Amino acid sequence: MAGWVEFALLRRAVNGRIGHTGIPPRRLLTLWLSAALAAAAAWAVRLIAPVDRPLLIGGAVIAAYGAVYVASTAIAGVEEVDDLLGKVRRRFKRR
Repeated sequence: MAGWVEFALLRRAVNGRIGHTGIPPRRLLTLWLSAALAAAAAWAVRLIAPVDRPLLIGGAVIAAYGAVYVASTAIAGVEEVDDLLGKVRRRFKRR
């Protein structure tokens, strides 16, 4: 949440200096919905994980969040994610 507040403040300052900038509302909604879906998946992993292994749980929760966020934004057609996945594919093809 703090990242979004900082983003809003920075965008306001940039808009004041160079004119209108921003993210289209549809893109913003897509990113927020993807983040909410990823948070729900991460929370589910946290609930089913064994309580006595906090480092293992933390890694699993972060991995679940990242995987669901990347997958949902890729499905939604966010171009930056397509670029990221293309770079990852090229890197693994070289090896």
